[in-house]
Amino acid sequence: MCEDWGRESEWVLEKYARFVSGGTTSPPGKPDGEWKVYEGKNGKMKLRLTSSAQLLIDEDGNVLESHCLLNAQTWMRGVSKGDSMLIVYKIKNESRRFRIKFASLVDKTGVELCQECTAKLTKYFFIKKTDFATEIAQPVENQQKENDSINPDQIPHLEGAVPVATIAKVLTGDLKARLPLAYQNTNLPVEELNTLIRLCLTDSTFPAFVGQVEQELCKIVKDDTT
Repeated sequence: MCEDWGRESEWVLEKYARFVSGGTTSPPGKPDGEWKVYEGKNGKMKLRLTSSAQLLIDEDGNVLESHCLLNAQTWMRGVSKGDSMLIVYKIKNESRRFRIKFASLVDKTGVELCQECTAKLTKYFFIKKTDFATEIAQPVENQQKENDSINPDQIPHLEGAVPVATIAKVLTGDLKARLPLAYQNTNLPVEELNTLIRLCLTDSTFPAFVGQVEQELCKIVKDDTT
C-alpha cells in the first residue's frame, strides 16, 4: 500500500446516497430508514482518494463523506457491481452505509471506472462483487446482512507489547490485525475531536504534514523488511 502514497485519484459520480435511519422499529425485512439521494451535476460530484489515504466524496466544496482509510480493514467493507458500489462501516458498534454510482466519461464507462476505483480501495479494505440493483435509490433488502458481515472479531488480535514496526504495518494496512486495547484508547477529548480536526484542516500546511507522517510510517515498514 505504501507505494500508492503520494498519489491522488478521483472519479466523477453520477449519484450518491446515504442511508438515514428512521429511529423507529420497522417490520421484519424492511429497512429502518430511507435513502437520501444526491444527484451529481455538471461533473462536480467526485470521489477522491487523497495522497494521505483519505476517502472524500464532495460536490462543489460540500463534503458528503470523509474517512481516513488507515486500518480501515477493521471497520469498513464494500460491495460492488457494474457501475455502482455500496460501502458499509461501523462507528461505535453502529453500522452506517452509503452508495455511489459512477458517471461515464468520454473514454471510459461507469462500469470501467467502478472497477478502477475498486482496485484502488481494495488496498485499504475488502470489497466484494455481488448482485444488487444499480439504481442507487432502490432499497436493498439484504442491507442488514451486509452490515452483519462486518465482523472485526474475524481479524486477528495482537497481544502484549507490539513492536513499532508492527504498529506501522497495521496503520498502513500492510498487516491485517487489530492492536491491543491499550493501543486503541486515547487521552484526547473525543467530544472535541471534530472541532480539533476542523481547526487542523484550516491550516494550509496540515495536509503536507499528514503526508510526511505517512511517508515516515512507510520508511519504518521498509526498514523492518530489509
